[in-house]
Amino acid sequence: TVTSVNATWDISEAVAGGSICDLSFDYNGAATGASYTTAGAQIVHCNGAVADYHNGSVTGTVASGTGFTTFSPFGITNDITVLPLSLTVFDGSKNGNVNNINWKAACSGNGNYTFELLRSNDGTSFTSVYAITADEVRCQQPFAYADFGFTRNAVNYYRLKMTDIDGRITYSRIIRLINQNSGIDLVQLMPNVTHDKTTVVVSAAKAEKINVVVTDINGRMVTRLTANVTAGTNSISLNTSSFQAGIYLVQVQTPELKTPALRLVKQ
Repeated sequence: TVTSVNATWDISEAVAGGSICDLSFDYNGAATGASYTTAGAQIVHCNGAVADYHNGSVTGTVASGTGFTTFSPFGITNDITVLPLSLTVFDGSKNGNVNNINWKAACSGNGNYTFELLRSNDGTSFTSVYAITADEVRCQQPFAYADFGFTRNAVNYYRLKMTDIDGRITYSRIIRLINQNSGIDLVQLMPNVTHDKTTVVVSAAKAEKINVVVTDINGRMVTRLTANVTAGTNSISLNTSSFQAGIYLVQVQTPELKTPALRLVKQ
């Protein structure tokens, strides 16, 4: 259309179900509609003639977004229609023998919305543990669920299945809670293509001090950030404004372990 990039991208899961990914698309700047502009443009997931999910931003000719859980095809447009339901907060924390899951949503239509909380032991096969249907007024209020039935001495994964007033189904990103005495999981970078900052999402088994270490592709340390995390999901802001353009590796370290590194692209 006149407000879109004249291209689509097909991304599929290697194993169906349970995936969450960050996407970056580079496009030909000449292959755009007459009214397309990068201001307000985002990656959209296309469901037939309807864009049922949108996320991210565009810088130059690169569109980037995070937390995609539905797949193919994708496009880029600045004609963004506000969906009746979007998730603004989804996180979890440990408190003794309970996993506390919290979320907030933005609802913009008169009708009922359904939130179904799913849990998994492997991050792939999910089962329902809780569901609530809310009208527009209730939808504006915070939601919480105390999960006492999680698997002990293991990593537990949670995601939300959301159904809006039009029957459209979307899924949240996956969060991980480490129900062990120790352990750190570097969950994701939001976004993983950035200009000035990114958020490092870390799941911790216990409250402790960690180091977020950034190296270049030759293994040279660029920066080290020390942070105190709590048991559960943590978000740590990483300033990348002084980085040179290029590819970097981000790793979380404690005195006991080092996580696998995630790739970060600085534009």
